[in-house]
Amino acid sequence: MDLFWSKVEKSSDCWEWRGARKTPGGYGHFRYKGKTLKAHRFAWEAIYGPIPPGIHILHKCDNPGCVNPGHLFAGNAKDNACDAVSKGRAAGQKLPVSDARKIRELYSTEKFTHAELGKLFRVSRRTIGDIVNRHTFTQV
Repeated sequence: MDLFWSKVEKSSDCWEWRGARKTPGGYGHFRYKGKTLKAHRFAWEAIYGPIPPGIHILHKCDNPGCVNPGHLFAGNAKDNACDAVSKGRAAGQKLPVSDARKIRELYSTEKFTHAELGKLFRVSRRTIGDIVNRHTFTQV
């Protein structure tokens, strides 16, 4: 446990993981008892106990390198997806939530095609279709 916390730079805000970061997203990794674990999940378990199956540990601060237990919260897969979208960093997301709302609003006027909206917002016609048919941005 001491080895883990020795790799954390504590400040009054985010506690930055200074060990390995093996993913493009910047999440820290820590090797413990022969397993490689995400540092923020290890920090959560060190303070709050085991994480039930299917539960994600999310960052209030939206800093993947932060292991401050006060900045972490538990949620399910839907919570994780909604959190990512609300913070504008969902995988493959090119548009802010406000644009998705605007696309639906404009499309509902029946004055724009998917192709026209795609050009307007600089995304593909299929992306527009996914938004208006609620295949993406489902929480909006």
